[in-house]
Amino acid sequence: MATSESGLQARYDVLIVGGGFAGLTAARELRHKGKTVLLVEARERLGGRTWFKTSAFSNVAIEMGGTWIDPRERFAWSEAQRYGLALAKPAPGSWPSTWLVQGKLHHGSLPLPTDELPDLERLVVALNQAARRVTLDRPLSNQGLDDLDTSLSAFVDQLHMSVATRDIAELKLRTYGSAFEKDISALHLIRRIAAAGSVSEFIMSASGYRLTAGTSALVKAFADDASADVRLSTPVRSISQNDHGVTVATPSGTYLAQIAIVTVPVAVLKSIDFQPPLSAEKRRLSEEGLACTGIKVWALVKGAGPDFFAVGRGAGLDWLESEGTLIDNCALMAGYGSDANAFDINDRGAVQTAIRSFLPNAEVLATSGHNWRNDPWSLETWAVFRPGQISRYENHIRASEGRIIFAGAHTALRWTGFIDGAIESGMRAAHEASTLLMRA
Repeated sequence: MATSESGLQARYDVLIVGGGFAGLTAARELRHKGKTVLLVEARERLGGRTWFKTSAFSNVAIEMGGTWIDPRERFAWSEAQRYGLALAKPAPGSWPSTWLVQGKLHHGSLPLPTDELPDLERLVVALNQAARRVTLDRPLSNQGLDDLDTSLSAFVDQLHMSVATRDIAELKLRTYGSAFEKDISALHLIRRIAAAGSVSEFIMSASGYRLTAGTSALVKAFADDASADVRLSTPVRSISQNDHGVTVATPSGTYLAQIAIVTVPVAVLKSIDFQPPLSAEKRRLSEEGLACTGIKVWALVKGAGPDFFAVGRGAGLDWLESEGTLIDNCALMAGYGSDANAFDINDRGAVQTAIRSFLPNAEVLATSGHNWRNDPWSLETWAVFRPGQISRYENHIRASEGRIIFAGAHTALRWTGFIDGAIESGMRAAHEASTLLMRA
């Protein structure tokens, strides 16, 4: 154990800030190495931006945040196998059958005239060629890819597509970014395409497998396996470090450790007082915030089938999909939009207006959801970088500072922003912590 300046013995080898998959992974790996670990979490539950809520819609459990895993995501997939968790097969189709384009509803696989299909093909070729430039498992900022770290709009603009084809292309791609196309780094999506293997594999991976018992089952498996000390409802106010260790102050007390691992989302970093201060780059990125400003809303909808899937520029929603579940003859639907402030997800009338963009006669009977952008412990949805942020900040957000190590899905090299990326980052952080402890 390290000794503090006051002569007190530090209680833990490692203190982990944040109880999402990054923190849980690091805790498990370090506990397996025999280290003493304290995990502090601001929320009253573990899981971070995955939350399997059991009390929604007549006790039908739904995922409020991260949901899908896929065989292409090697970390998340292997963990589900490790703990023997059952997986639901993917939905039969992962492509919209209804489109809202330029204010008009279209039905069919793709609302484009045949003579414009070459434009779409050029986009697919350009994305695949860009993805082949990516070397996975290395920071993108070290690979000479700055020309791709532009906005999604700018990337599409260089292809000189027809108005209709461009509208559909930007619309479909932005649904993966939880933001508007001008705010999404094309390089961020290109990395995901490289991780999946191609554009088509990327699209199919977006509707992967569900954990039949919910993401909470995987959270519990990690937590049980780690058997670390956990403090819930314990937000961190400050983290200070010196040559002897780290001191973490919370409203419920102060904790000492040799090393800290910080896994909070980028936007939350600025709310913690670090002494000495964090690097200028980390502070700037936290002040800028990432692009992920979107919303996820659930609704019970009368007048929708169990297999409805639409994409379009709706009244606050870009994506609306039935989840294959009927409750009292109503479809359980999930909707995604690019702006969490476009409407109140708890306002049934506002949600109905958004859904009627795609289903004009739909009646919304109930809504549920969680506004992650306005949640003080996340301030964003899944991590998506703005144009230029990967080039400017990627090396810095992964870099440790003295006795403080940084993890989280935003630091991942493959599936950035995903459950898989969070687990990857937790593995890395645990390895770095073990190395630092050996030197301490």
